[in-house]
Amino acid sequence: MDSLTQKQVDSIRHQIAALPDDPSAEQIERTAHHLETIAYQPILLVEPPDFLRTTKAALLSFIDQLTTDRGKHDLTEQHLSLLLHHFKLLQRLRKDDPEAWDEVAEVTEED
Repeated sequence: MDSLTQKQVDSIRHQIAALPDDPSAEQIERTAHHLETIAYQPILLVEPPDFLRTTKAALLSFIDQLTTDRGKHDLTEQHLSLLLHHFKLLQRLRKDDPEAWDEVAEVTEED
């Protein structure tokens, strides 16, 4: 896979920044607790600490950490695209989007 370019980093960061604001801390915790109860853990190539409770700001900070210290990580666009994809899903779960919960149910039932 090709190495990550600054243009790709900027694009992913922009997409994350453009997402809706985080819900309340209570809603974040409630969603994380429910996901933990069903043993849901997204498959990520790089994982921020406590992903199920992460916020937009924390995710952006994590990406900054990864990309600043590229020598320690062999990053590709797929690494950051997976973070973006799963964070978008997490945001939908936090809003109790039934289709998002259906996606999670499909994944957890397959395991």
